[in-house]
Amino acid sequence: MLNEKFRNALKIIDKMFGNNIRWTVAGSANLNLHGMDVSPHDLDIVVHKKDLKTISKLFSEYDSSEVKELNALSGNPAYEVKARINGVEVQFFGGGEDDIYTEKLVKSKIEHLKLDAISVPCLLLEAEIDCYNGTGRGGRSESIKNFLDGGG
Repeated sequence: MLNEKFRNALKIIDKMFGNNIRWTVAGSANLNLHGMDVSPHDLDIVVHKKDLKTISKLFSEYDSSEVKELNALSGNPAYEVKARINGVEVQFFGGGEDDIYTEKLVKSKIEHLKLDAISVPCLLLEAEIDCYNGTGRGGRSESIKNFLDGGG
């Protein structure tokens, strides 16, 4: 279970986005929310690239960065805004509709998981496997497959 700081950061994100910005949790926080024994160091939030400027402004009180281009692992351009929400590093990132992560958001490869009083959009674990494989991080995808197969 995510610690209180991470849960509170997700609640703030959910409240700030409302119904105006589509988003999903990815990475280690997503794996943790699905029940894997993983301790995240930050929150990875996938959004549409077009929303990043708005996000930078929305989270200005949380020391948000300007939109910056990433060295995309998938070969497609991707962009990010970083913020620090109550002590939690948050990376909001997205690319075009062909970006390996953003396309999962576009194609609704997400499920909503209950976290306290909110419903958090999370990448499906099968989609997470595809993302890890597509970005050259197959070791993590193997641990997810093992988890899905009941191995922990």
